[in-house]
Amino acid sequence: METETVNILASIPLQPDPALSIPFKVHQAAGRMVVLNTFGQPYRQELMVIDTESQAVLRRWRFEGTGGRHLFNLDAQLTPDGKQVLLVGGELLDDTGANFGPECVLTVLDVESGKRRRVNAGPLGFNFVSACPDGRRCVVLHNGNNEDQVQFYELRVVDLDTLTVTATRNLDAPVNNILYRPAEGRALLSVGRDVVSWDLNEMQPGERVCPRFNHPYLLAQFDPADPTIYAAYVASKVVVKEIDVNARSVTAQHTFTWAWTASTNIVPFGTGHLIFPPSSSAGAICLWNRTNGLIDHKMALPGNMILSTPHPDGERMYLFDYEAQALHLVQAAPLLQPVPVEQGSGW
Repeated sequence: METETVNILASIPLQPDPALSIPFKVHQAAGRMVVLNTFGQPYRQELMVIDTESQAVLRRWRFEGTGGRHLFNLDAQLTPDGKQVLLVGGELLDDTGANFGPECVLTVLDVESGKRRRVNAGPLGFNFVSACPDGRRCVVLHNGNNEDQVQFYELRVVDLDTLTVTATRNLDAPVNNILYRPAEGRALLSVGRDVVSWDLNEMQPGERVCPRFNHPYLLAQFDPADPTIYAAYVASKVVVKEIDVNARSVTAQHTFTWAWTASTNIVPFGTGHLIFPPSSSAGAICLWNRTNGLIDHKMALPGNMILSTPHPDGERMYLFDYEAQALHLVQAAPLLQPVPVEQGSGW
């Protein structure tokens, strides 16, 4: 596969450090993007908020790795209005990255003022945070850990004004994705091998919205008003299922066998493609076409670059450059290469 020349439109420098990891958490909302970076020992993080139109850095927070700071098991999201960053993680008791307090801490960071507010929000483990579409609440997930022989899973609802936990729900399995559908008053959760409806008012699970899967699936949607959502299982092969959430059924399935599509996420790109980003190294990126059900494009990146996230305009992308230690904004179209039709298969 021939690598195209990358035309860099803008560059956003990250904190220079030989121990800088791949920016492992990126989230966008309201024309802003939060990027969470980690560094090696002594462990520390940098969290930054970027304007996706001007590429200006609006705010940076540094977590220097001293005792009592957040480290690992981290997740970060912007609230829907882009004004606050929600950060969850453990409190580090030393600089080794091995000793933590028992509680997951939710920190609310105000982008304009830089102020921080904090509250304990459940046990420490594989914790994730998700901002509700009303902007007044968030959910903090505990998806088990590596220590306990018997695992348990939990969801807590936090009021962002008062920073109080208003509800706690036990789950049967870890949550892989949450898709919000505010017009329906619900969310769709990928819980273990099921996709279930979740009442946003009562914060209670409801009906299963499709047949039970054989594997945990990642979820994506292009429009929360569209009854079609997409579930993907990505490992040595890629399986994409189209689900009609009104009919509660799988309407189509597509399977691909390209090993280099291994990924930990699926991301809508523009109005017609899902992206399967590479999981941990530079290389090719798949674009699955929901119109014809095929992977119809691939992207070949230089060895020093990896996809960070698509730009919300559906035409540009952010790439992480290992060598420059920066995020580059690039035009996607020159990097796209057509794929022979026989590489994909339907039912």
